[in-house]
Amino acid sequence: MLIDRVLKHYPAASVLTAVDANLKDRAERSLGDAAAKNLGSTGIQLKRVHNPGILMGGGKEDPAAVTVFTGSLLTMFLLGNRKALNGREGAVKSVSANLIAAGAASNLRDRIKYGYVVDYFSLPAKKIRNVYFNLGDLMILAGSLLYILSGFSEKDRQ
Repeated sequence: MLIDRVLKHYPAASVLTAVDANLKDRAERSLGDAAAKNLGSTGIQLKRVHNPGILMGGGKEDPAAVTVFTGSLLTMFLLGNRKALNGREGAVKSVSANLIAAGAASNLRDRIKYGYVVDYFSLPAKKIRNVYFNLGDLMILAGSLLYILSGFSEKDRQ
């Protein structure tokens, strides 16, 4: 797949993408449409949920357009952040760029393979209890927060 060829140049992002893709494929095969299962006593629930749209289902009426849109965003991100992805703009920015690229690539892979993104767990916070995520979503969130923090790092500002 093209995503695999692109990400081979970014080993950290490639490994994270592969881990999330594996978890999603396992969720797709084994969780089914049944009620959520508890993950031990963690409060985390496991359930397979298909998201054909972006962020909370936006754009679900046209999954093909969502795929093109997310693929375009990932391509622009990869091109615009080559130095950060390769570690030449500071450690914080490098980690953040790799997290964002990995999460986006994993979600794009799902869109191409399945026509939707596979979400498979919820967090134990009451306000978002019925919202399901995947590891890629958390990587994008963590990477975005780190990217903002990189503005406070001397090397990352140069």
